[in-house]
Amino acid sequence: MLNDHGALDAAAIAFFAIFLVLAICNLVFVPRGYHREYTGWICIAAFCLIKITGNALTIHIQLTNSTSTSLLSVAGIFTNIALSPLLSAAIAFANNATNALPTPYPLFQRFMRLLQILLLVALILGVVAGTDIASAAPDSSDANNAVTLLLASCALFMVAWSFLTLATVFLLHSLHAAGNARTLIKAVALALPFLLVRVIYSLLVATHTSRANPSGTYNRFSAAGGELGWTLVMGFLMELGVVAILTTAGVSLHRFEKRREGELEKGMPGQAVELRG
Repeated sequence: MLNDHGALDAAAIAFFAIFLVLAICNLVFVPRGYHREYTGWICIAAFCLIKITGNALTIHIQLTNSTSTSLLSVAGIFTNIALSPLLSAAIAFANNATNALPTPYPLFQRFMRLLQILLLVALILGVVAGTDIASAAPDSSDANNAVTLLLASCALFMVAWSFLTLATVFLLHSLHAAGNARTLIKAVALALPFLLVRVIYSLLVATHTSRANPSGTYNRFSAAGGELGWTLVMGFLMELGVVAILTTAGVSLHRFEKRREGELEKGMPGQAVELRG
């Protein structure tokens, strides 16, 4: 029998499975020649897969009454690294909006690619930290170092969010006439507060992780066994909000492009620039 945490995990699996299907469908219908525009949907699909796997693992832990600290640590790893593809999806959607800029900004696009690399580093640090937490002995230097790596990973997520916010402000002031591009970047702007709360949640989990015994000490913010309210409000709802906003924007652009293609076939060219999430 699932408790409240298990019920939340089951609901998360159901919701993110729906968005996974939507992301895959959008990947299938992206025309050839638009390879760069796969990135946003790939990131959303990767995020959904990570969340589904992590939530399924926590349900397994609960149903089997497992006390394995290793399984709990792995579940924590999935919770932490999920931020990387989620932020990467927002960055990819913002980067695609640069197609509508009147003048190309190659420096800006290189900057966005650097943010993707930063997120990759944060993901690697999170995985290493989680692995070390699972294997480190209590009151050891390994345990202390693992928590340090976890904090570093979360700090990089916050840095990436800050730079994404600056990039979004720049794009909002630069995109004047391209309505579909503004729709895309406005979606990213709307997702930023949700992403911020989610990043802060990861920081709270990291800062409340015991350096003496990280895998065996109660953490009120932990998604695997902490207080349900924090996980629901700062974790699940924020993630769901970001995915819903970006998916809605991406799907709406697909519909716009289909309408524009129909106008072109009828000899009525539209005014918008082709974009895709």
